[in-house]
Amino acid sequence: MGVKEGPRVVRELILVAQHRPNLFPILADARFPQYYRALVEDVDVVYVDIAQPDETDIAIYNAEFFLKDKGYLMMAIKARSIDVTKGRFRAPLQIVISLLIWTYSMEELLNIFDHITKK
Repeated sequence: MGVKEGPRVVRELILVAQHRPNLFPILADARFPQYYRALVEDVDVVYVDIAQPDETDIAIYNAEFFLKDKGYLMMAIKARSIDVTKGRFRAPLQIVISLLIWTYSMEELLNIFDHITKK
C-alpha cells in the first residue's frame, strides 16, 4: 500500500503502481489507519520515509495496525528534513528512542551518508 494525503501525489503514485503490482495507492491521511484498515491486509514490511517529526509515531501506529507477527518496520530517516538545526545524528537518535519505547527491537541501523562519502 502507499498512503498519501494529496490527490496530485496519489495520481503520481498510481502511475508508479502500474509498474509495481505490490503497490496499492490509497488517498487517505496516514495518521488515521482505522479509516483504510478494511482496504489493507496485514503486511510483512511497513516502509516509511521519515521527513517530519511526527512521522515516526505515524509509522509505528500504522505498523501496529498492519504489520504481521515477525514483520519489519523499515524507516528511511531524512534527518536534515526533520530539523536542519540539529546534527545529523540527533533526529535519528530520537527516533530510535521512540522505537524502543514502543518495544520494537532494532536489527540494523545504516547511515547511508557514510557509504556515499567513502567513494
